[in-house]
Amino acid sequence: MHVSQLIDAVVDSKITTHAALTTGVHGVGSDYIAKALASDQAVSKIVWKDASEVALNDDDRTALLDWTDLDLTAYTSANAKFAILLLDIVVDSISAGGSAWLWVRKDGTEPTISPGIRTADTEGDEALAHRVGIAIVGMASGQVIEYKIAVFGTIQVDSTISVLGYIE
Repeated sequence: MHVSQLIDAVVDSKITTHAALTTGVHGVGSDYIAKALASDQAVSKIVWKDASEVALNDDDRTALLDWTDLDLTAYTSANAKFAILLLDIVVDSISAGGSAWLWVRKDGTEPTISPGIRTADTEGDEALAHRVGIAIVGMASGQVIEYKIAVFGTIQVDSTISVLGYIE
């Protein structure tokens, strides 16, 4: 099964489960939204893209790439506050002790822990190993995030960040 098919299956399952709920906000429906808007309360909206869009391809990396800005303006809206991302690392080659990380964070922040994925020979990864993960990351004004690719030991990787959706 292709990664995008797996993600779609999981999302469809979660949406079906979520739609069946009848408590709290779910039981109030449009009345809740009308009252929230009338009282000047913000209501978030999740926008799920019909097809993911690749925002970054970084191929053949063998050395550290420190925190770097990534502008998601072309993949989100001017009102977007969070990006829903698919993080992907493919190992081209790896030797004993080799590992690589792909992290994301809100631009201009320095959290203790950032969402990310890892590949390593100690995890049994070898050439053509493929690691994926999903991250929700806040965006600074201008829809900018930061990413970092850390490489340890002898390894060469291809990294991709795709936008699955966003939250306004």
